[in-house]
Amino acid sequence: MGVASPGGRIQDKDFTLWSDYLTSAGIIDGALDLPKLYTNEFNGLATGTGAASGTAGPGAATSNTKGQP
Repeated sequence: MGVASPGGRIQDKDFTLWSDYLTSAGIIDGALDLPKLYTNEFNGLATGTGAASGTAGPGAATSNTKGQP
């Protein structure tokens, strides 16, 4: 299971299921302020500064060696 949006961009709708569940289970009262729960600031793929744009950061995989050095 993961984030279905292109580049793994997180959106409010990704939290709707959990918000509804937490409310129905009585764990929280009222609505959550969803934008306070997440950020895409550090997701280079979502912001256009990561591997998808050709500027992968340190430690990015460069080959399909399955963890082999």
